[in-house]
Amino acid sequence: MITCDCGFEAVGTEDDLVVIIQAHERDTHGLEISREEVLALASPVDPGGEG
Repeated sequence: MITCDCGFEAVGTEDDLVVIIQAHERDTHGLEISREEVLALASPVDPGGEG
C-alpha cells in the first residue's frame, strides 16, 4: 500500500504499485519516480485487518 502526500492511495502487488504510482506521479505531479523509489514508499497491508 502507498499513500501519496496528496491523499491518493494505491494497493496491490509490487508490480502493480510501481505502474500505478509511476503513472500517478507523472500525471498528477509531473514527476518521474523509479521502481526502487516506489517500493521504498510502500507499506505492508495486513490481509486479516484489525480484529
